[in-house]
Amino acid sequence: MGKAQVLIVDDEEAIREVVSTLLENQGYLCSAVENGRLAVEHLKGNSTDVVLSDMLMPEMDGLQLLSWLRGHDVEIPMIMVTAMHDVSTALESIRCGAYDYILKPFEKDQLFLSVRRALEHRRLLLENRHYQRNLEQLVEQRTGQLTKALSELEQSYDATLEALGGALDLKDSETVGHCKRVTAYTMAMAKAMNLPVETLPQIARAAFLHDIGKMAIPDRILQKPGPLNDEERTVM
Repeated sequence: MGKAQVLIVDDEEAIREVVSTLLENQGYLCSAVENGRLAVEHLKGNSTDVVLSDMLMPEMDGLQLLSWLRGHDVEIPMIMVTAMHDVSTALESIRCGAYDYILKPFEKDQLFLSVRRALEHRRLLLENRHYQRNLEQLVEQRTGQLTKALSELEQSYDATLEALGGALDLKDSETVGHCKRVTAYTMAMAKAMNLPVETLPQIARAAFLHDIGKMAIPDRILQKPGPLNDEERTVM
């Protein structure tokens, strides 16, 4: 993994130089600009992991930069740096989406801790986005597999029905093709009644199987030329 990149935004050159030196000594790559407008230009063309910005600056202040950054990339945390008397403004920046704020003058350890926490926050956001993307892809993949399996199952089921229909025709030669004719009539009526399209396959299968009970009737009863006795009627 490469070094984390920090953008320092402050209208005081001395502050930019000191903060850059401190963070570079900690292993960070630092860029520095003097106001929010230049920060926007930098962010549009360069990768940045954390923005460390002063609150009061000419042309475009810290809050304006924060507002722009929330619309540009919400996963880049922004740390506001402000003077002691600007605490209320610093708190307002937190409500507007800043990750943290540091009061001037600040200790270097406080600066390091805030930057480390901001980077950890960004890492978690990126990991969560990656997880969500992978999860969506996995769900899409599994849905496709399930749809294919259901389609294959329906095809297998229909093939089984065809085989049962053929078996019924063999069992009762006088009604050959009866299942298919009943299915055709049933479908014609279902369409004439404007039944929901998604129900038609189930209706067709039910119609095709309407005589499935014949499979359990002994041939001597099913093909008997005369009236059935009480015992035979019970079997039927």
